[in-house]
Amino acid sequence: MSRDVEMMTGKPLSAPVKILLTCVTPAVLIIVFILTLLRYQPPTYGKYVFPSYAPVIGWIIAALPLLPIPIYMVMTVRRHMATRSFKKSVNLALSPADDWLPADVRYREEYRMHHLARRPTFKSNIVDIYKQ
Repeated sequence: MSRDVEMMTGKPLSAPVKILLTCVTPAVLIIVFILTLLRYQPPTYGKYVFPSYAPVIGWIIAALPLLPIPIYMVMTVRRHMATRSFKKSVNLALSPADDWLPADVRYREEYRMHHLARRPTFKSNIVDIYKQ
């Protein structure tokens, strides 16, 4: 992502922004999610307590927009499963398509050299984040 931002803006992300995006923001979101689950109380309106099925309906409505994400993930992995192992299929599903390139012609060759020539691993991505 850092290289993509640099390609688009001409400037690399600063170290504080990299730290915020990779460590602080995910940690805060996880903590808020866990605290929300721990402090959850059934909904009320003044003294009126909603029926027990009301929170279930609320959670279904809240989860409905997120449902396409796991469905699309399964469909994408299955598309690559024809002759490959599950691990290779997941890696291919997480990689950009070979025809996905920057719109600006000036950056296409640089993108090909950096991204398509080597398929980075998770570890190499983490090292690259703090390398600059």
